[in-house]
Amino acid sequence: MTRIAIIGAGVAGLTLARRLQGSAEVVVFEKSRGVGGRMATRRVDSFDFDHGAQFFTVRSEAFREFLKPYQARGLVQQWQPRLLSLAPDEKPGECAWSEPHHVAVPGMTALCKAMASGLDLRLETRVEALHRQPDDRWRLAIGADRSTAFDWVICTAPAPQTYALLPPEFVQQHPLLGDNTMAPCIALLLGLQSTPDWHFDAARIQHDVLAWLSCEASRPGRAECQAVTLHSTATWAAAHLDDPDDVVAASMLAALRDITGPSLPPIAVQQVKRWRYAKADALESPQLLLDPDLQLAAAGDWAHNGRVEGAFLSGQRLADALLTHIQKSA
Repeated sequence: MTRIAIIGAGVAGLTLARRLQGSAEVVVFEKSRGVGGRMATRRVDSFDFDHGAQFFTVRSEAFREFLKPYQARGLVQQWQPRLLSLAPDEKPGECAWSEPHHVAVPGMTALCKAMASGLDLRLETRVEALHRQPDDRWRLAIGADRSTAFDWVICTAPAPQTYALLPPEFVQQHPLLGDNTMAPCIALLLGLQSTPDWHFDAARIQHDVLAWLSCEASRPGRAECQAVTLHSTATWAAAHLDDPDDVVAASMLAALRDITGPSLPPIAVQQVKRWRYAKADALESPQLLLDPDLQLAAAGDWAHNGRVEGAFLSGQRLADALLTHIQKSA
């Protein structure tokens, strides 16, 4: 049976693994302690933070059908926050989403945990390099060791990391990998000791430093504790990614007070999380990155116009193409 290594256990990688399972022997390698990528939830003391992807929309029939069993189980639910647009020294403006926005329950990582069930998943395993063998199979360098050989390797890491990992022969065929820079974001996680005097659950923010605020308790299935997640603008994050945590937090808190006023309940928990590759460049059309001769491929939201749904569709499209190739080669 064809052996396939998938690097990355985010939505794209897990979609690939689930669709290929049964037609190939699939192993998923993930450098982090858990699955989900930017579909992330972090617990700090009694506070839970969805500090990566804040929600997702559903615009394709394929993604809608995929989500139905998870919705039936209550793992995916619609989020309907009191949403405002905020800017310094301006009256808050009401916002209305034009389409339903969904979250995973009880945290954003829950959907990916369910998708990972039953897969051969190797967590905390960083693939450092690929080595082509005389029989045209691939061995993965993992620390001082190398894995068993694989017929195919698929990378679903962010575009810059995929560019760095896959060999030049593949990268040169797919300029998207070199051109896609991906914008960063810095998240500030605040656990407050009491409820802030705000009349909203989430806000789009017009500020040089801040772009988004979410009160976690407003999401379905969340605890009632006062957990707040702030997201920076991409421009500010790019300039301050390497600043110390206390400097980053001070700047983001000052921006928050610019927006909501000087009074803020005492802070029990404060953490900074950096997303170096948070948002993909816009594409004119989705890209399929697959080389049957090298037996390498890549997928991710960055290959399908971003968003959680884009990661799913990228993984699905690549899986279908790879299954066709495997069946023809059998």
